[in-house]
Amino acid sequence: QENLEILQCSLQAMTYQGDVFKLLPLIEKKGEFDIIFADPPYFEMRKDKLFSAQLLLDVASLNLLKSGATLFIEEGGEISFPPTRLTPLPVRRYGRTYLYTFKA
Repeated sequence: QENLEILQCSLQAMTYQGDVFKLLPLIEKKGEFDIIFADPPYFEMRKDKLFSAQLLLDVASLNLLKSGATLFIEEGGEISFPPTRLTPLPVRRYGRTYLYTFKA
């Protein structure tokens, strides 16, 4: 929230903190988004999938992104994501952090 205020865009953006899988149904009611940035726990499992992979599947299935919008998922290393209707873009690496990008 502090970064949004510094960038003077707090009226155009929302931040949510908590269990993303509990928050997604609430977020879905807000409409479609231009950008979603998720920073899940690195390499943590959710059911039988990596947390990040399950998050991608859920975001894609809920249609949370406008056409042409972007989903960013931060992870602690190289992982494989399941195919979805979202288009994966090249992975960016920042030290030990990997930033996965998907376009709607």
